[in-house]
Amino acid sequence: MTPACRIPQPDSHRLDGQSVVPLLKAPHQPWKEAIFSEWATGKAVKTDRYLYTEWSSGRNMLFDHSKDPFENVNIAGTPENAKVVKRLRALLRQT
Repeated sequence: MTPACRIPQPDSHRLDGQSVVPLLKAPHQPWKEAIFSEWATGKAVKTDRYLYTEWSSGRNMLFDHSKDPFENVNIAGTPENAKVVKRLRALLRQT
C-alpha cells in the first residue's frame, strides 16, 4: 500500500510482498489464486472462497466465506471439507 499512498519505504524496514496498485487500477484483471499471511503464532492462506489457518499449537481452522462470511463455524474437521483442507494446506506449505 505504500506505493499507492506515495509513502517512501523506510531504509530501516524491509517490506515483503507485491504492490496491489495494479489491482486497484484494474480490479477485474486476473490476480493471484491466494494471498498468504504469517505471524508468530500461525499462518494462513485466503482464496476467493476459503480462509485456512494453521496455528503453531497444531490447531487448524477453515472458513467458507460464501456460507459463513463472519467466520463463526470452523469446518476444518468435517469430512466433506477434507479435500479443501488438503489442497489449502499444500498451498500454504509452498510458501
